[in-house]
Amino acid sequence: MGFLPALGTVREARSSTVAVAAAVTAAAGLGLVGADSRWVAALGDTIVERRAIPDGVPYASAPTAGWDNVLVVAQILFHGFERYGAHGLLAAQLVAVATGFVLLAVGARRYGASDGSTALVLLLVAVGALTSLVVIRLQLFSLAFFPALLLLLRGETAEGSRRIWLVPPLLAIWGNLHGAVLIGFAVVSAYLLFA
Repeated sequence: MGFLPALGTVREARSSTVAVAAAVTAAAGLGLVGADSRWVAALGDTIVERRAIPDGVPYASAPTAGWDNVLVVAQILFHGFERYGAHGLLAAQLVAVATGFVLLAVGARRYGASDGSTALVLLLVAVGALTSLVVIRLQLFSLAFFPALLLLLRGETAEGSRRIWLVPPLLAIWGNLHGAVLIGFAVVSAYLLFA
């Protein structure tokens, strides 16, 4: 089953749509800029200004010489988000939250969950992950990438296809955005070993 029929199912599902909207509204209404957002954006500013990746973190209090900076893409993106101040960071967080929750809803509905049970699970996830939803940190990318990976692997479990080849680029992009890619890699490894 393709993405378009599943998205149509989500549109018809009123309770799960309300649950997604509630998660996004909570993130919008309670959103706070986390401390790491500022240093990530500042490092992105340095990279853009110098047009080079610095050796270490120029303003860190601890020695960082020789530090391998694997999150350059995230730092440059945060530089772009912060050009619009806290509103830019909040907008990025809201896109990530909305994307993650829509993907979770699509996955649940696609594989037979009722609208009510999907809504209940989405609300429980929102409560359990509240700090991740409302505090804008570097992990915002993982809010979208992890559900995308789960949806992709679940689809492959139900019906194998060439879509499995989307996993390496997904992990490569995610790996340049946030360290939670290691959890994604563990999930993929479990899938490859047991599915």
